[in-house]
Amino acid sequence: MATIAEEYRPVRVEAELDEPLSRWLWTVKWLLLVPHHLLLTPLFIAFLLATALAFPVIFFTGRYPRPLFRFARGVLRWFWRVVFYSYGALATDRYPPFTLGLVPDYPARLYIDRPEHLPRGPGLLVSRLRALPQWGE
Repeated sequence: MATIAEEYRPVRVEAELDEPLSRWLWTVKWLLLVPHHLLLTPLFIAFLLATALAFPVIFFTGRYPRPLFRFARGVLRWFWRVVFYSYGALATDRYPPFTLGLVPDYPARLYIDRPEHLPRGPGLLVSRLRALPQWGE
């Protein structure tokens, strides 16, 4: 019997290996990724700030603000595409697009559903404390 946790997957990662892969492109991918790293570094700092801004809102209202969630999801999607192209996976030779949005035809896709309701107040802190054993693994 399947449980609700097994049926509902708020985060889904999809990836398809592009074959055949170039035999030499991996030697210069680090250079090709410089523009992505120059843009992703400030975006990741903004992602951390957006997460810090969202925490008090979630604490008091129990809802993740839509604009902050869309921004955070977009940064994670872009980062996943860059990792899939680069030395994290080396699984495609298609250059990753410069976008926070979903690119359905790119071989690496990340789907994150926005939660409608989150624990608020002390329940939010307790739910994070219950996750500590999992973070250590």
